[in-house]
Amino acid sequence: MKKIIVLAILFAPCITVAGDRLILSAAKDNTLYETVDGSVSNGAGAWTFIGLTTQGLRRSIVSFDVSDLDACDSITAVRAIFTIDMAPASSSAGTAGLHLVLQDWGEGTSDAGSPGGQGVASTTDDATWIHSFFNTSSWTNAGGDFMSMASAQAAFNTQSDDVLNFTSTDLLIDDVRGWVNNPSSNYGWVILGDEINLRNSRRLISKDSASKLTPTLIIDYVPGGECIFENGFEPLLR
Repeated sequence: MKKIIVLAILFAPCITVAGDRLILSAAKDNTLYETVDGSVSNGAGAWTFIGLTTQGLRRSIVSFDVSDLDACDSITAVRAIFTIDMAPASSSAGTAGLHLVLQDWGEGTSDAGSPGGQGVASTTDDATWIHSFFNTSSWTNAGGDFMSMASAQAAFNTQSDDVLNFTSTDLLIDDVRGWVNNPSSNYGWVILGDEINLRNSRRLISKDSASKLTPTLIIDYVPGGECIFENGFEPLLR
């Protein structure tokens, strides 16, 4: 999608520009189940998982297609929302982090069913604890390659019906702007839950669920507001 911006607007009087909002569903998601061989996944399952279980760590990985934006759009806010629909009995409140993924990954046809927490045999192109694409490409680091600093954090309570609401931060905006400017770098985020306390994992509704509460990305932006013009025609990123 390309936008044509009339050069004369640069010389027009200052006006208040109303922003637009883009609401996106996840393009792909999966769970990284801690195993020594990457033998399980859940690419087509109705849920993803985060946190520490008696079988090991669980990490939810997700990406969104932001191609409806372009480099001339000024992104003003980014919010990511994920719905929790199951928590262990006697669980405690905690915090989840949303981390920028640094390598492409896949979503196969594996479906762990319900409750899904142990995964099922990985299928071709599934992301696993070991593989970015089962079983042809591996992560540099087992458990996924991602930024150590979270782009945003969200609190969760002790309830089985809760929402991870990652509100806008400068880093979230930078993540999305980077994907818009360089689409080939859009590998999404990984969600890390409580990876210290046992039996404090969470089950999240995935994009493949029949529920309407699937992962959602909300982007507020001002169309055509992120370019400097050289010679009247060449848009340059700020």
